[in-house]
Amino acid sequence: MFSDALIHHIWNSRPDSCSFQSYSECIETIRKTPRLWNSDQDLKKVLTSLTWSLNININLIGVKRVRDSVTCLHFDKTKQCMFPFYIFQNTVLKLQNTSIYDCITVLWFENNYYLITSKTLYPILLKQDHSLSVEFHNIQVSAMDVTKMFANHDSINFPFSIAVYSTFSYVTPSQIKAIKKHLIHFYKGPHETETLHLFLSPYTNNNEFTISRLKNISSEPIDFSHKNNYVNPHLTEGTRKEKSKKSTDQQLLNQNYCICEHFETTRLYLPKPTSFRCLGKLFTYLPCFV
Repeated sequence: MFSDALIHHIWNSRPDSCSFQSYSECIETIRKTPRLWNSDQDLKKVLTSLTWSLNININLIGVKRVRDSVTCLHFDKTKQCMFPFYIFQNTVLKLQNTSIYDCITVLWFENNYYLITSKTLYPILLKQDHSLSVEFHNIQVSAMDVTKMFANHDSINFPFSIAVYSTFSYVTPSQIKAIKKHLIHFYKGPHETETLHLFLSPYTNNNEFTISRLKNISSEPIDFSHKNNYVNPHLTEGTRKEKSKKSTDQQLLNQNYCICEHFETTRLYLPKPTSFRCLGKLFTYLPCFV
């Protein structure tokens, strides 16, 4: 329901420069096929496909309660302190900054969705202090330097390598495996053994961001390809009708036989010849088309 309502909002608020002539054309671009989406798909996967298909900046934001009194800024500690966090966002798309659509920011709170027009909301993507620059081996690396790295600017010259990560949704510094799956850029310095690991936290409505240093990631050889940033697999078609709890390791077919000779295959026979009477005889109708 949320994705359907979101697509309707995108269509109703489309700019004049939008190339779609009809709503059905917009849907066809998103789905890429007339078949239905798999209803089992996670909402984050649907939003990922939607943002890439339409090149539109969408932010889904939730609210978390602050568990410790240090983070809470209220003088009265009896009040309930909360902070916004990203349920979904697309960092690489934001950095490109080529969308013709206005940014869409949705707040999910108590099972309800609210459109937010404020541009002063700063959701958290990584539960860690972030700033516009970090220090590594007495050298300052700023957010502007990272921007130049994305643009392959010639003025970038650091004696160490820099790996930049950013996730689609909120993570904590301890979720190293999840963070390492979202490497969005890698600058190869002269000393490959020395690598600065940065986490990029974008703003909601533009291509600006803050950075944080990740200290718990081991410096190992990194295999990076820019093409991985733009992977947008199509959502699985159809709806899963049967779910089995059986182990997938069981032998489904004895491969010692050819499939046409297998005893399970020999049970299948063609229908009786009389079953094809409704099709007519081919040679009877051929003269009609000559």
